[in-house]
Amino acid sequence: MPIEVALKSIDFLAQSAKEAKRTPFVCFFGGEPLLRWNDIIIPTVQYAKEKYKNSNFGFSITTNGTLLTMDKIKFLKENRIKLLISIDGCAPTQNYNRPFHDGRGSLMYIEPYMRAALREKLTHTFRATIIPETCQYMYENYLYAIRLKYPILFALVDSFSTWDDKHEKLLRYEFEKIADHYIAYYKKHKKAPIELSMLRRHLKKAQKDIATGNTKRARIVSRMKCGLGQTKSAAISPNGDIYGCQELTSNEGAESIFYIGNIYDGTKDELRDRLRREYDNNPITGDMDCNECEARTVCNGGCVANNYLQCGIVSQSAHGYCMYQRILYETAIKIAKELKDVPGFRTSLRERQAVTRRGGQCRNCDTCQVCDVCQIKDN
Repeated sequence: MPIEVALKSIDFLAQSAKEAKRTPFVCFFGGEPLLRWNDIIIPTVQYAKEKYKNSNFGFSITTNGTLLTMDKIKFLKENRIKLLISIDGCAPTQNYNRPFHDGRGSLMYIEPYMRAALREKLTHTFRATIIPETCQYMYENYLYAIRLKYPILFALVDSFSTWDDKHEKLLRYEFEKIADHYIAYYKKHKKAPIELSMLRRHLKKAQKDIATGNTKRARIVSRMKCGLGQTKSAAISPNGDIYGCQELTSNEGAESIFYIGNIYDGTKDELRDRLRREYDNNPITGDMDCNECEARTVCNGGCVANNYLQCGIVSQSAHGYCMYQRILYETAIKIAKELKDVPGFRTSLRERQAVTRRGGQCRNCDTCQVCDVCQIKDN
């Protein structure tokens, strides 16, 4: 993105936020945004803070962490910029999933800066992606996040990968171990060892299903979408075009179903409505009959962007996503059954929901599984 587009984006956001009586918030997203630290991030932040002093601009960055330095962390702290580091786990996982181009593992370079960011309270969420080749380390990755003293773990499967029976069984076994540890820790300490944010809505639903006896048969709940260009969030591409999803700013240009306008002319309601209809008019389908899936009461149809990129339509979920939702729901049922009589467990989930809503989140966040932007703002 040229600096001119970045600064014009700030102008556009400041004006839009003023009209909507909201606080403007920018997430630098890539690719790897720290590649543009000196020529985009620093001047853009300074421009927003100097020109729009009364707007209380908020900022965040999603990064793989390999370009972090103590000077950057100092700048982030001074400017109150939130940080989400994509870190998949302990050494066997991280170094396999995210090696440098020459084959070196990346964890030893990232970990000191993760620890520094945690000390400065710049980051709160351990954001992990699970792939078949390293899914057997999921329990160790969970323990690693706890050792680092992350308050939140958010892990998603790579639904673009091929998940066969062998790796599904491995991942299910890893989540059984996570559930056992979580339960034992909660019973002993009367609190969670770490918040499993990918389980948040599954746990709330599991509590209701256990209380009503609906763990086997329950109706499909109404699906909810992410912001998708309909609410207060959208993504600006390097040329100033605006899209309903940050994952789809460079795929098809202005012909894309996700294109909703540009920073020079503004968003167009007819394009936003077109995108909404594309979502609302297509029934959700998955890797099996959704009426027979045990996760149907919590599934929202998956990430719209991933669905579109993998299946060509916004409402067709890939097998990896469906499989993971079933594992998460099984895990939630196990935890909720074991902790249903532990004082404070039920109310802790209600309190977390209240905090999220007070924090100005998208009203659909409890149904969302993917958006890194919300994971940062949820800190």
